[in-house]
Amino acid sequence: MDQPYQPPAAELTEVPDVARGRPFRDATLLTRMAMALLLAGTAISVAAIIVYLLQNVVLDEVVAGTREYYDTPLPLLAAMIGTGLLQMLVMLASYIVIGMWLYRMSWNAHSLAGARQLTVTPRWAVLWYFIPFANLWMPFVAMRETWKASASPHDVANARSHPILPLWWILWLATGVLSWAAMQTSLTIKDVRDEIDSNVAMIASDAGNIVLSLVLLYIVGRLWRMQQDAHVRRRAVTA
Repeated sequence: MDQPYQPPAAELTEVPDVARGRPFRDATLLTRMAMALLLAGTAISVAAIIVYLLQNVVLDEVVAGTREYYDTPLPLLAAMIGTGLLQMLVMLASYIVIGMWLYRMSWNAHSLAGARQLTVTPRWAVLWYFIPFANLWMPFVAMRETWKASASPHDVANARSHPILPLWWILWLATGVLSWAAMQTSLTIKDVRDEIDSNVAMIASDAGNIVLSLVLLYIVGRLWRMQQDAHVRRRAVTA
């Protein structure tokens, strides 16, 4: 796998037809915030998995009759509540910041390559995630187009994508299914064994989120670096 901060192989050989009204906007701060939130989400998911495993140890003892159900250690209860709240806060912050980052990346792709080479506007690069059925494919199209425009602004149509993008999208869809399944199991708990099964589903969901976050972390860093390099080369050409 390529290093996330190495310069792209493609060289800018001519100044692209820049879309009017879309000057290049620095995305360094947004990129750092997105990467920090992805790392935080990964760490919290690891902590949540540990908490679920410890909780299942306690629940196994309840099933075996060696512990009362309401005899859960206070530190474990605090960890359960704490990780749950942190996950919700980080997830909300991630949706907002990464949404802003996606918009900025698409904006800069239009600035570098020109609107005539692209089909997805910055606004729709974000809005497609909220359109039923279309959100199963169009966000990937937007990301792939942004990547190609950033790697080769002068020839988007013939630019090569990266195999990590379909991997990211497959993981995105898979973690969505896992999260939905985990939520369904949590809503149908009737006894201790159901709670154990629900925790296992939550562990699978968190594990998927860890892998997804790490893959997206690479994409965020690499895409930002490609755009920065393309912007510097364009300025050098026009100087």
